[in-house]
Amino acid sequence: MKKGILAALALSLALPACALGEAGYTAGTYSAEAQGMESAVKVTVTVSDSAITDLKHEHDCDRFHAAHDNTHWQDLIEHGKKLGLGSDEYEIVNIH
Repeated sequence: MKKGILAALALSLALPACALGEAGYTAGTYSAEAQGMESAVKVTVTVSDSAITDLKHEHDCDRFHAAHDNTHWQDLIEHGKKLGLGSDEYEIVNIH
């Protein structure tokens, strides 16, 4: 699974860099797929001419749920938010 996640992360970072031109991004949607430990991982990045507007990843297997089918990680995230331990919101920041 680590290799699949690392491959997806590398692809998600590499695709916008490949689309980067002198004036900014080349607008469009870019996808790549790599084999993870147990399933393929697909990353799709959508960019405007100046920013990343969407980033998605898809895979066929939720290994945490497969190992612990009575535990729902989404509930754990919600509980952590209620306790003030963090947020599930994020902002993609352009680093030059």
